[in-house]
Amino acid sequence: MRFAKVKTESAQGKILVAITSEDKPTISEELQNKWQKILDLAAEIIGVPSGLITRLNEKDLEVFLSSKTEGNIFEPHLKLELGLGWYCENVTGTRNLLVLPNALKSEKWKDNPSVPFNMISYMGMPILWPDGEVFGTFCMLNNKEDHYSKIARDLLSSLREIIQNDLKSVLLYTQAQNDILNKEAQMKEIHHRVKNHFNLLISTLSLQSMLGTNDKSIESILTDIQARISAISVIHDNLYRSTNSDMFLLGEYLSELGKHLLNTLQKKIVLYYCESDKLVVPSSISVPCGLILNELITNSLKYAFENTSSPTINLFIKKRNNGDVSLTYKDNGSGLPKNVNMEPSSSLGMLLIKQSVIQLGGKYVMKNDNGFVFDMIFRI
Repeated sequence: MRFAKVKTESAQGKILVAITSEDKPTISEELQNKWQKILDLAAEIIGVPSGLITRLNEKDLEVFLSSKTEGNIFEPHLKLELGLGWYCENVTGTRNLLVLPNALKSEKWKDNPSVPFNMISYMGMPILWPDGEVFGTFCMLNNKEDHYSKIARDLLSSLREIIQNDLKSVLLYTQAQNDILNKEAQMKEIHHRVKNHFNLLISTLSLQSMLGTNDKSIESILTDIQARISAISVIHDNLYRSTNSDMFLLGEYLSELGKHLLNTLQKKIVLYYCESDKLVVPSSISVPCGLILNELITNSLKYAFENTSSPTINLFIKKRNNGDVSLTYKDNGSGLPKNVNMEPSSSLGMLLIKQSVIQLGGKYVMKNDNGFVFDMIFRI
């Protein structure tokens, strides 16, 4: 935020005024031409030699636009040093309408720095951005006494409202353009991640063929492929709906993914519960976690619940005090069989789990505890 120090007649010291910040859009030439016509019209109707739209800067008050009326002594881009108490400076400090019929008849105003310019009467009001920052002033000045009728004041107020609405419109337009650019960037990011993740999927399918499929039915292979596609497609559905192109609530994603997998793959009712601390993570974390969950659920459905009356899967995600995250998967099935080969080379599923844990920089154990338990620790 930027500020200007201004002097007013009603305050003992200088006042800090929030002015046009650097993130505000510039005023286009087209808009300046419109304002120029408004300014010329106002000065002509009110009957003054000088009509100004000023812009308040950090060190000075700049004549942004000056009416093209006979007898106007103010040139565009003239800069008046702040701290001297100019009429417009007072308006920016008080943010109120100032009407001064004759400065020479006022002890408070007769020594104002505007008087030597032979501008002894003044009417002006502040021009504000929608957030309250001061753009400058809209004012009329005369070289003779002028009480500025109610009609003149209402006219100035109405024309000032047009200018402020223009500021609001240009701000909204700029924000809309930025939103479009951000959306385009987001879509490019989504496309990039879709490409990378589906390349990963293609690689896993290639590994599947290399490991051999003689002992598997075509239906089983297709089920595996479907599950792995689901793990990735849920990510991209979240990416598309997210305002942030790469951040997710991990528990929400894994809860949604688990339900999706069970609805897609299960042949009987399996209860699924996901309990998670609030953890916001990028897709570089959520994708490997999703792939791990996919393999674990797939294995549970294939091998764990044949003799289980009320099959249940629980997932617990906790953030530890040291910054680590623990992910615990537990089913109430038959557990790991004795002498089972848990080496990554034994199956594609184990290979994917191993590689995903490595990607997370984590560690894991698999064990039996009234069912199968997968316990992983990693750091975000």
